Amino acid sequence: MAAEYTFTERNTECLLDIATEIIQPLTDASQTIGVAESLTGGGLMAALTNVPGASAAFRGGVVSYATPLKEHLLKVDGDLIKREGVIYGDMAWQMAEGARQISMVDGSAKTWGLGTTGVEARQHRMGHRLERCTLALLPLR
Repeated sequence: MAAEYTFTERNTECLLDIATEIIQPLTDASQTIGVAESLTGGGLMAALTNVPGASAAFRGGVVSYATPLKEHLLKVDGDLIKREGVIYGDMAWQMAEGARQISMVDGSAKTWGLGTTGVEARQHRMGHRLERCTLALLPLR
């Protein structure tokens, strides 16, 4: 399934505010979330677990910084990696699906998946770092 893209720039809030916006509605609806991170290196999961009461919604996750782990642990498509690389929406989508699958340990269909990938370039252009962070949030089926 091809990813649908929505670009949202959010730079006025702290990470805890955004994490609360993810955890609180899931907790209220008795739903859960599994996370797969790459570029963010576990930072997103750390933020989610800092939300009071997060254990009601946060199931766990995988930091798959190395490409082979994306294939092995999250079951992402190796051909997609060869064709498109690992920093775009379809990769984040497959990582989110992998996170959801490994987080549904009790067979619950009430688990969302969240995948993050991207690139942080060390080079600068006109005084700005070139960065890209891609997130995919898979809703309930």
